[in-house]
Amino acid sequence: TLRLDQLVTFVLDEADEMLRMGFIEDVETILAKLPSAKQMALFSATMPFRIRQIANNYLKDPVSVEIQSETATVKS
Repeated sequence: TLRLDQLVTFVLDEADEMLRMGFIEDVETILAKLPSAKQMALFSATMPFRIRQIANNYLKDPVSVEIQSETATVKS
């Protein structure tokens, strides 16, 4: 049994991988049972539509941080 009534911080990392592996329904079941007063963070290397939906449904005023990196190539 997992008691969530005293939870104050929830971090979901690799959400895109959970989606790919078929665990997204399980994640949503857990999210729906979390107390309303909590701090929540969602981390994902990619933001497919389904993950963006979860962020919009469960995060308060979500902010997206995107990093552009240069592609490194070998000169040889």
